Amino acid sequence: MALQQALEQARNSFFGTVKLINEEISNLQLELNGNINNEVQVFGQKLKEELNREREAFIVKLENDPQQALEEYGYTEIETGTVLDILTSNDSNEGVDELVTQFIEKIEQEASAKDTAISKGVANEWKSIQSNIQDSQQTRSRNIISEIIKTTKHF
Repeated sequence: MALQQALEQARNSFFGTVKLINEEISNLQLELNGNINNEVQVFGQKLKEELNREREAFIVKLENDPQQALEEYGYTEIETGTVLDILTSNDSNEGVDELVTQFIEKIEQEASAKDTAISKGVANEWKSIQSNIQDSQQTRSRNIISEIIKTTKHF
């Protein structure tokens, strides 16, 4: 009976320790996801600034020599609905801001999906390990009982 209690105590201690480790992993993952989101926001802001500068330079080039400006960007004309059309359609930075905002939202959605997949993967892996441990413990217990029964038949 003392052996059974010692084994149960060791098992509970092991699972408790693993639970603490999994909680620490979850906290670090949450921190990582927050850091990634912050970096994406900073990147988005810098991208907006740089694209707005590029937009302004393009518009100046377009006003001076339209054909040369278009060729520099690999176009022969500005087609309706294209990125160039959006960027040159007005004098404000709304087009660039909208494009970058959509881009940032896409990155954030993908990062969130990856975070969710990681969390589910860790949880599923731990459930699998826990199940395998329990199955092997039960099999071992059955084998020990079978061995005891065989041994007692010889007396």
